[in-house]
Amino acid sequence: MLRASHLAAVLAAGALLLLGTGPRAQTQTGATRTGAAPTCEVELRVAEDRPAGPLAALVPARAELAGVRAAAVAGSGRLVQLDAEPDARELSLRTVWGEPLTAGGLALRLAPLAEPPAPFALVAEAGAETVSLRGRPVLRFEHGYDPARAEDTFKVFHHVFALHDDGVLTKGAGGYFSHHRGLFAGWNVTRVAGAERAWDFWHGTGGARQVLRGASHRALGPVCADEEHAIDWIAGDGETLVREVRHLTLWDGGDECRIIDLDIRLQPGGDRPVSLRGDPQHGGVQFRAVDAVHDAEAETRYRRPATAQGTGNDVWTDLGWAIGSFRIRGARYEVLHMTHPANPGRWVYSTRAYGRFGSFAVLELQPGVETRLRFRVIVALAPDDETALLDGDAAWRAFACGECRAP
Repeated sequence: MLRASHLAAVLAAGALLLLGTGPRAQTQTGATRTGAAPTCEVELRVAEDRPAGPLAALVPARAELAGVRAAAVAGSGRLVQLDAEPDARELSLRTVWGEPLTAGGLALRLAPLAEPPAPFALVAEAGAETVSLRGRPVLRFEHGYDPARAEDTFKVFHHVFALHDDGVLTKGAGGYFSHHRGLFAGWNVTRVAGAERAWDFWHGTGGARQVLRGASHRALGPVCADEEHAIDWIAGDGETLVREVRHLTLWDGGDECRIIDLDIRLQPGGDRPVSLRGDPQHGGVQFRAVDAVHDAEAETRYRRPATAQGTGNDVWTDLGWAIGSFRIRGARYEVLHMTHPANPGRWVYSTRAYGRFGSFAVLELQPGVETRLRFRVIVALAPDDETALLDGDAAWRAFACGECRAP
C-alpha cells in the first residue's frame, strides 16, 4: 500500500496553458457513469489564487462515494480520482484543473463512474519497470544493481521518455559523465557523524551504491500513477548510511506534456546523524538529458526567474526553478525543474550546457527523523523557433502554494 501521507501531500501545481482542460471523463476509453448513482457535492477551500494544473485535496468520506475510484465533475465532465485514506474518514481527491482558481470556496458536484478509465499501464522487465500513458512509455525505473557490473548499476534512477518518439530524453550509464543518469538523487560527500571517511553516492566510487530494498509499490489510477521505492544508500564497507523512500506521481496532463512529482524522504541508516555535502555540480536532485545534447551544447538554453543570481561556474542562487531547453533527435524540448520552498536547507541550481541541471543543498539528517524533499519536473515539446513555452514563475507559484482542503 502506498503511504497515505504521500497521496495527501500532492499539492496543486503546474501553470500551463498547454494542459488544456485536463482529462475529461467523456473522452476516456471505458469511462461510463453509473446508471442510478446520485451525484455528491464536495466543497473545497482554496487557500490562495492558483493557476490551472494538478489539484489535490483531502475531503471527508461520504456514503455516496464509498468504493468510488473515479467521478466526473458535473457540468464540465472533468475527471476526478478518489483514493481512500487508511482511517476511512477521508478521501484523497486529485484532478487536473483546466482553469485558474481564485481563493475561496469551490463546490464540485461529482457523478461516480461505474467503469473508471485506465490510461496508465505497467511493463516489468529484469531490473526495470516502465509506466505508459495511453500506450506511450513515460517513465522507466532502473534499479537492477549487479555487483559484477557495479559501475553501470550503482545508482537507481528514472528514465523520462520523449513525446515525439518512443526514445528516452535522459541518459543512462556510459557516455559523457557515465554517473549522470536520468532523473536522479545523490550527494558526493555523505558522512556519518564522527566517521573519518565520507562516501560518494554521486560518482559511486569505492563501492558506494544505491540499492532497492524490498518490492516497489504502485497504484495506477484514472488521473495519476503513483510509485514508491525504498532505497538503501550503502557504503563500500557494507554499512547503510541513508534510508530513502522515493515516491513519484505521474499526472495525466494530456499528451503534450509530462508532469512528474518527486516526494523524497531521507533518514540515517543507523543511530548517528548523517551529513549530505559536496557542491552544486555533484549533489542534489537533478535531470540529465541524453548525450546528444552534449554534442550540440550551442543549442542549449536556460531560463531562470528574474531573482536568480549567478555566482560563477553555472551556479545560481535565489531561485526555485530553472528551465532547460534542449534539441533531441530533431525536436526541441523544455524541461522545468522546481524545488519546493518548504524543503529544508538553502537550495541552489547548477545548469550545465550539456544537459545536466537541478538543485542542491547541504543537509543534516537526524536519527529517527524523516527529512522530506519535494520537487516537480514538467517536460513539454517546445516550438522549434525557441519561443518560450513554459511559464516557470506561474508554475512554481502554483507548486508552492497551500493545499486545498474541505472547510
